[in-house]
Amino acid sequence: MNEGKELFIEIIDAKLHYLDNLDKKALYFDDINLVVLYNKLLNSYDELASFSDALINYILSYDLKQRIKEEDIKHIRDLFIGKKQYHLNVKLSNKFANIVKNFLTIFKDMLDATNPDLVDVESEYYNCQKLYHKIMTSEVITEFSYIEKIVRDYNPQEFDINMLKIMQYINDHNIFILRVANQNSEEDIEISYTHRQTVNKRIREIIDKFNVNYRELPSYIITELRKANVEGITNLYDLIRRNKAEDYGILHLINRENYLFKIAILLYATPDSIRGVVDSLRLSNGAVDIPSLKMLLNNVGTCILEKENGYFHPKFKDYITNISLLKKLKVNYRSLIKKNPLFLISNSDIINYTLHYLEMYGANKVQIVNKCYKSLLLNPELLIDNIDVLRENGVDVGLYFEDIVQNYALLKCVHLNEKLPLIKKMSKDQDYIDYTKLLIGVIYQNAKLERPIWGDIND
Repeated sequence: MNEGKELFIEIIDAKLHYLDNLDKKALYFDDINLVVLYNKLLNSYDELASFSDALINYILSYDLKQRIKEEDIKHIRDLFIGKKQYHLNVKLSNKFANIVKNFLTIFKDMLDATNPDLVDVESEYYNCQKLYHKIMTSEVITEFSYIEKIVRDYNPQEFDINMLKIMQYINDHNIFILRVANQNSEEDIEISYTHRQTVNKRIREIIDKFNVNYRELPSYIITELRKANVEGITNLYDLIRRNKAEDYGILHLINRENYLFKIAILLYATPDSIRGVVDSLRLSNGAVDIPSLKMLLNNVGTCILEKENGYFHPKFKDYITNISLLKKLKVNYRSLIKKNPLFLISNSDIINYTLHYLEMYGANKVQIVNKCYKSLLLNPELLIDNIDVLRENGVDVGLYFEDIVQNYALLKCVHLNEKLPLIKKMSKDQDYIDYTKLLIGVIYQNAKLERPIWGDIND
């Protein structure tokens, strides 16, 4: 995979992980979503009629400057209640209008004081999912301001380097799409127009339940919906819309704005793949591990897709193989899902081959996963190359990894083939035991400090 693309996906995943871990309880007051309520009041002062005394008092507790009086805002609230219940004609004076504006300012201050990121959490989810979708499909990426923001948030110190890698990838991505689009533009327009007229009515009704504007759906989705089996989609929808995850109802666990993925489930998942993923996270008491299931669905949703298609790469088979392996090894798979959900949908054949190869020369599979899961996901060749380097330099790999699990960091060490000869030169007068200590002390520390290559040492 392209280095810039890998980095881009990693940054998006990090942002989604951060959003998932926000304390969203702070968004609610008496089961009322305060962000939604704020936006409604911003659009129409009539919404003030729904504010209880307790909620008004809570919001005013953040009015440190005492800009408005409690009785004034409640009086205005009562006017709008009268308008709603008795159809009174309410027209605010300039004084009362200013009071409501100040109340909105205090309301916003209260939301920001709770956590500024919570205010925009829905739009953040949408932006991340939109970027991820564009990476995986043939859509031009143009959200440069937002990309710059999340790249800076990810690592301010390496912003320039990371942004350069990502922009190089985006440039290649966009140029490829535009070239293809120019070659097939007339055909695409004809297909788009035709397909939008022929989607089955029942499927349209189901899609409408996802709160999506049908006319805004990409042409390729319309094409797939037109060809879809109506009975199959209806049965699948009836399964996933159930109230409990234990009964395979997963629809309510997917972020509201991620409507494309909901449609993808209807098109490319199967009852078996849905049951397989849910059952894989079933606890000993029969309940389902909801946090892990939600993490998978909202970050690596292709784990539930089984049917081959030209738009979303189905990863159900890889997921089932990988999670079965983790359970067999008694690895804490729930922790791994939280730290790096992409691991669960990585190529299972490559993971199995790499683990088998390393185990053959004395490494422990459990410790490889625990200590090297990122390298196992992104650069398994490095692990194989490094164990070969150790063997070629006379290191007893089994003994080396047997007692000190921190030594597994050596497998992730870049340019190990250049570092080991330097160690040999430094320790040529020492016996094997001291030589091993040097490997632990010097090379491990070097890898820990992320120094990729040592300086030259002359003979």
